[in-house]
Amino acid sequence: MNEKKYIHEFTLTELRKEIGKRLKTDTDGEYKDVIKLICEEFGITLDDLYSQSRFEEIQLVRNVCYFILHWHLKISSPKTSAILKKKTHAVVFNGCKKIDERISWDTRFKERVYKLIDECKKLTKMNSNKKTHVITLSKKFMKGHPRSGERTEFKKLFTEGNKIHTIRGNYSYWSAKLDSVIAGEGVLSVREWINRPYKDGQKEIEKLSNVGYQSITIDEQGKIFIEGEEISFETFNMLAQNDGLSLQDFKDWFNFDKIIEDKKRFDGIIIHFTDFKY
Repeated sequence: MNEKKYIHEFTLTELRKEIGKRLKTDTDGEYKDVIKLICEEFGITLDDLYSQSRFEEIQLVRNVCYFILHWHLKISSPKTSAILKKKTHAVVFNGCKKIDERISWDTRFKERVYKLIDECKKLTKMNSNKKTHVITLSKKFMKGHPRSGERTEFKKLFTEGNKIHTIRGNYSYWSAKLDSVIAGEGVLSVREWINRPYKDGQKEIEKLSNVGYQSITIDEQGKIFIEGEEISFETFNMLAQNDGLSLQDFKDWFNFDKIIEDKKRFDGIIIHFTDFKY
């Protein structure tokens, strides 16, 4: 009985869903620079591309993405559909055929698309030669936090542009990695733990090349200094919000009570995901 149940644990439909989910997970953030480049060329946003819109202009850009990713960057059709957040890879084949047909008679469009192909190939080659520096966002509040086990929603906040930095200890370690990214020699791979940190692996959210950093200190009295300057209460609120936390969650995350009680300050680094600085 048990063996039979185990054999039939996954139906074919469930298995397809699981494979699709894993393909999507594996491609989160991957080739995003290529997609952005194509969207910029045709004057649409990523939100337009990933929407359910059937406007001819947006569908054309989707088809160009299929054509470049699948036919010219040699990415499989299931993976291409996952990158474009589509449920079926049949759309990839149809989209490629439509672009192939159009370039057969539209010379100007063909020149535009093949120029894009060259730029995309250079971009992927350039990115593949860069060193990847990984930084991982917590999926859940850590053990010891009053909200331990609850979801942080850091990934959602990051993708929506509301978590624009993270704070870590070991300034010298992280500043060296970030200097490499700023110099164009590396990329910052922002990831999320799948479940248990250091045990269940990670999935990439996005690769970043536009990053920055500032020093941060929480002293023995709980005062915060950024680049050596004490910040106001208003800036403290902003700091917590930009880190994806409420003010109280931020205090609990960095254990302010223990810092004050033990009189042992925290010295760390704010890792910026945008151009923003305090």
